[in-house]
Parts: sequence; C-alpha cells; structure tokens
Amino acid sequence: MIRALAAITIAATLAAPGASAFNPEDLKKLKETNECVGCDLRKAPLFEADLTKVDLSYANLTGADLTGANLHRANLRSTMLGTAKLEGTKLTFANLEKTDLSNANLSTANLTEANLSFAKLNMTNLDGAILRGAILLYVTLQGAILCNTTMPDGIVVYSGC
Repeated sequence: MIRALAAITIAATLAAPGASAFNPEDLKKLKETNECVGCDLRKAPLFEADLTKVDLSYANLTGADLTGANLHRANLRSTMLGTAKLEGTKLTFANLEKTDLSNANLSTANLTEANLSFAKLNMTNLDGAILRGAILLYVTLQGAILCNTTMPDGIVVYSGC
C-alpha cells in the first residue's frame, strides 16, 4: 500500500503544471539532431550531456542542469532575433571551451569550475553569476556585465551595474 501511494504521489508530481518546465519535444529534438534553435529547455535535466558543437541559439535554458556537460564549440549566442537565456543555469564543471555565448543572459548562473577557455562572452550578462574556480584563458568579455559577479579567485566584481 505504501509503495502504491508513493507511486501515485510521484506520478501526480510529475504531471502537475510547472513540474517539468521544458518542452519534451524540444528535448527529444536536441538529443536526435544536436540542434535546437530557439528551443524551450527550461529546467531540462542535461547533467553530463555531450552537447559538442550543438546549436542552441536563442534557446531558453533557464534553470537547466548542465552540470558536467560538454558544450565544447557550442553556439549559445544571441542576436537581434532573440537571446539565449541561461539565468540560474547550473554549469558547474561544464566544458564551455570555444563556446559562443555572445549577448547571452547568464545572470545568476553557476559556472563554478567551468572551463571557458577561448569562449566568447562579448556583451554577455553575467549579473550575479558565480565563476569561482572557472578557467578563463583567452576569454573575450568586451562589454560584458559583471555586476555582483564572483570571479575565479572569489573576488566579487561590480562592473556594468
């Protein structure tokens, strides 16, 4: 009886509105094609996903879990057509080497211990982001918002507030 009740509780939780914010079809598309331009992947479980060279331009990854994910050479840029949204996204230990995050919104994202070597962060919003221990070799940050941003050495920067 207890197991049946637990199963019903879990099923109800999963079916509840807002329990799973991402679009399941978009997640399926991403996994099958390695491309998901403008997709809704809010709160998607992408823990340790291999997203090498993936095109996620204009995608909404707000609150997604990309802990340990490989986003080497991924495209998460934004232009006048839309903004890649990564607010509150978990990118701890993620590989973002040579990733284009230009104009993306990474406010309050957790990039602890992430590899951002050669990444493009021009005009990127890093307001409140955590970069503690991140690798920032040859990163371009021209015009980036670093308001209340925790840098790799633990110092908090207030540039662009």
